[in-house]
Amino acid sequence: MMTGSGIQTDKRDVFSWAVRYMAQKNYVLVKNELKANSADQFAADPNLLWGAVRSYKHGEQADAFLDGLRQKSRVVDLPARKWLISLETGSKSQTTKRVW
Repeated sequence: MMTGSGIQTDKRDVFSWAVRYMAQKNYVLVKNELKANSADQFAADPNLLWGAVRSYKHGEQADAFLDGLRQKSRVVDLPARKWLISLETGSKSQTTKRVW
């Protein structure tokens, strides 16, 4: 049997194998007025908070970065629906830049 949607787990690895059939590139955008031009600069500024979708896996490197910010209470985790609503109600005229 083959499925198009499944999450690989240790239990499933006992009786099946998984092939990644989709890849994506995640970007982080911040307002131009912020002085952070990289993830390291963002992490160095204790006044900045990071918004993230709860339970989303961003990849090993990004998840490790976010875990470090979480230890400092600098990540706001939201359910996907609330995150979408907050993006839709934000100002679309704000200029942003990529830091990740």
